[in-house]
Amino acid sequence: IDQQSLGAGLAELTSATIDAALDAVASEVPQVPELAVIALGSWGGQEQSYGSDADAFVVMDDSESPDAVRAATTLVVRVRDLLSSPGPEPGLVIDLDLRPEGRGGAMVRSRASHIAYYERWASTWEAQALLRAGHGAGNGQLSQGFLSGIDPVRYPVDGVDAHGLLEIRKLKARME
Repeated sequence: IDQQSLGAGLAELTSATIDAALDAVASEVPQVPELAVIALGSWGGQEQSYGSDADAFVVMDDSESPDAVRAATTLVVRVRDLLSSPGPEPGLVIDLDLRPEGRGGAMVRSRASHIAYYERWASTWEAQALLRAGHGAGNGQLSQGFLSGIDPVRYPVDGVDAHGLLEIRKLKARME
């Protein structure tokens, strides 16, 4: 197969693996709300390679219950541990560092909380990263609701302003 088909196939394999892990671990954690794993980077762009990790963040339904947040976080931690544990094949690393507020932010946020963050606080690079966001695993309807909710951030009606263009050029120069 060609490289594009390989990237898409590996992305689908990543999604299936995470879906299976979510199902396997869900029975161990009571009162888990609906979750969606939003794929970013090469996973979201369907361009994974054999060494790719799974850049993502996790969206839960709009319940603000502390118990629901705690259960969702417990589930995500267990899934990450399960998939990265030693075995005959390399583990699958789910990298959640691109979530709002990075490593210091909540591991799981509600759909409404994510959308509010991106509408109010997202920097230019965060909005750019959302261009490759897509459904990764978990509840597909929740993913689609979230993705529709952030479309104004990803595709601003008035385009990118002068400050945003400057930030994009700086980021591009740093990457080059």
